[in-house]
Amino acid sequence: MRVIFDTNILISYLLTPQGSSPINMIVEAAIVGIFTLLVSADLLEELKRRIATKPYL
Repeated sequence: MRVIFDTNILISYLLTPQGSSPINMIVEAAIVGIFTLLVSADLLEELKRRIATKPYL
């Protein structure tokens, strides 16, 4: 299965990477290879911009 995450999902995971929320479980599933995470260049650019404006990330 292939999945595309919204930037908000990735930022939510960055804020609480050690939890048991549904977002954490989904991201962890991608990390261990349960499904293939598809990432576009646009998504990476948006993520970089949003992280740059939030020093706590």
